[in-house]
Amino acid sequence: MLIALKPVAAQNCKCDRDSVNLNINCDTILFDNHAMLYWNYNCDSSWLTFKNQDNKVVLFSLGAELMWYTGNIGYSHFIEYKSMFLGVYQTISGCCSPPDYYLHDKTSGKLIRYLGPAIFASADKNFPYVVSFANSPNLDSMDLDYNTLVIYNIETGKEAKMKIAKGDIKRAIESSSSLSFDDIFRKAEVIDGKIILKYISKLGSNKKGNRYKTITVDVNQYGI
Repeated sequence: MLIALKPVAAQNCKCDRDSVNLNINCDTILFDNHAMLYWNYNCDSSWLTFKNQDNKVVLFSLGAELMWYTGNIGYSHFIEYKSMFLGVYQTISGCCSPPDYYLHDKTSGKLIRYLGPAIFASADKNFPYVVSFANSPNLDSMDLDYNTLVIYNIETGKEAKMKIAKGDIKRAIESSSSLSFDDIFRKAEVIDGKIILKYISKLGSNKKGNRYKTITVDVNQYGI
């Protein structure tokens, strides 16, 4: 559970220019190992700092032209686990692109892995799993493979792949005229170690509601 505290000593969170009016939350995020995250800003930039008992490091920054978008571009919020934390990273401000997920070590702040956009990211320390689509097998493509899920254990660093019905997700995205898979998936449920992913398979008409399908990911069967 993340704890928000008042700004720490020596934290810079102001600009004296009358023309600069930033709405940046400078409250400190305290992890259970006493490491912390906090934003700083001045008239020229904003930056996110990770601090432990020994040192501190800047994880992200925005220059003068983009600092107005602090919290809407780049890191927007965080999920804490036993030894790691996830940074939820907004690639653009507003719609229509799902956020990326970056995994950091909770002791050092070091970036461990880029996880890309996720369908599911657990907020439970005792169930540290992220589910996403695999990258396209075409090495020249930046597209996702909508026929393959990647189940990743944040604490062990192990992953498994799961094949799903070929073409279902792509057809669902096209049917709903969505720009991203993020638009068709509803909030996931976790029941007895199984992640239930629900998505709109077809938009409804005026007379009929949306049609839904589910994908069940049983992490117990993968040994990760």
